[in-house]
Amino acid sequence: MSRRLYRPAAVAAEDIRAVRRLLGESQADFAARWGRCRRSVIRWERWGHAFRGTGVAGLDATHIEIWADTCLEACRRLRRDPSLIDQF
Repeated sequence: MSRRLYRPAAVAAEDIRAVRRLLGESQADFAARWGRCRRSVIRWERWGHAFRGTGVAGLDATHIEIWADTCLEACRRLRRDPSLIDQF
């Protein structure tokens, strides 16, 4: 796993909250969108705590895999430039 996955959970949560607001997606739609990305895998059993307060954490019991490198990088890019939303 990449070392950048160990960044503070609060920063990751804020990125995700901002993008969910921007997209106006439900937690299931958001998880499905990013679950299609295929790079580094993070299992919710282990990493769900990083997503607490984002509206996505409720899915941790279903063992959904998030491809976190791709997801968090996309979230950071979208926060910097919301006009990129059409690329996702």
